[in-house]
Amino acid sequence: MTSVSIRNILQMVALDSHISIKKMISPATDQPIVDARNATMWLARQIKYTLSEIGHAFGGRDDATVQNAIDSIDRLIETDPRLVRWLHTFDAVVTEREPPDAP
Repeated sequence: MTSVSIRNILQMVALDSHISIKKMISPATDQPIVDARNATMWLARQIKYTLSEIGHAFGGRDDATVQNAIDSIDRLIETDPRLVRWLHTFDAVVTEREPPDAP
């Protein structure tokens, strides 16, 4: 397991997206909040946190909800190169790898 906690990932995404951790953990359904929440869950999964661990960090969401969030990001990755760059940059930071070169 990495030394980066889900809370650390939440903090990084909150700073970058200008959406508070409180809002990301809340049941809010505004699209920018949902997108930030889903991206944070996706990143946590990439560094091998379990669905249960991620759900717990997001106010007790169940495994199916977390998996749905991850799946939604996986679908967006197929069509949004900007999101891919953003996610890969964050993934590189949390896994301590070099970010990919920007096109």
